[in-house]
Amino acid sequence: MKPINLKIKGINSYVSEQQVDFGKLAENNIFGIFGETGSGKTTILDSIILALYGVSDRDVLQNIINVNTKDAYIEYTFDMENHDGSTTRYFIRRDFHLRASGLKTEAILNDVKKNITLAEMPDNVNNKVLEIIGIGKKEFTKCIALPQGEFDRFLSDTPAL
Repeated sequence: MKPINLKIKGINSYVSEQQVDFGKLAENNIFGIFGETGSGKTTILDSIILALYGVSDRDVLQNIINVNTKDAYIEYTFDMENHDGSTTRYFIRRDFHLRASGLKTEAILNDVKKNITLAEMPDNVNNKVLEIIGIGKKEFTKCIALPQGEFDRFLSDTPAL
């Protein structure tokens, strides 16, 4: 998976819309995300995981929405290489609406090149993402977005793990 773009609004420390253009960041083939403690570095990774899988390890979804808003969203665009070497560009949007009755969520997954919707509604999007990426959230988090403090454990795990 190659990240292309991430937009987040109302998630953790990001009240207003923020955009991360990974294409621009990676123009020299390497980039880092730096900042002070609490500046939102982990929120960027959490937002990618939340966009893909609809859940977060950090907290219950209601607590991920910034306290100054009742509505939040994540838009994530990424490329996946196909078996024939071509790529497909996908766009996911997840909306979160905190109401007195609880958290309401919406989701949509599109194939950008074909301009078609592949799935709507959170469960359908979750299933389609799993089909596209080929690994679940647990494996993605462990292998792709390694949590802080777990690098030593990752290095010592057996191939089966």
